[in-house]
Amino acid sequence: MIRWVSSNYFSCDLTPFVRCQHVAYRFQKNYDNGSLKNIISGTLQNYPVVCAAVSRNDDCTSDTLLFTLKRGTNARQAVESLLDRRALAAGKIQQQSGDDTQILVDFNIYLNSLPEEP
Repeated sequence: MIRWVSSNYFSCDLTPFVRCQHVAYRFQKNYDNGSLKNIISGTLQNYPVVCAAVSRNDDCTSDTLLFTLKRGTNARQAVESLLDRRALAAGKIQQQSGDDTQILVDFNIYLNSLPEEP
């Protein structure tokens, strides 16, 4: 679902594989506890972040954090580039606010809209 590349931006020396494991754990934890109904963008500690949310009005917290983006990154564009665009378009599952950097994706509809693998 996400392609990781090497980066020293956050001054941690995590390999792409380890970063993938961390984010996969966060997705699974939020899915298991029922908070991965939506994927939203927000801000934590002055960084743009992508989080799990039960509803569109939820805020990003350290418990719902999925991954952190570089400062200045447009979270909406980042999520759109990470998720299958055909599923996003087919399921009409994203809503945007007046702020073009924010996004809300209904995760269950998104998963059900993914094209089947051959």
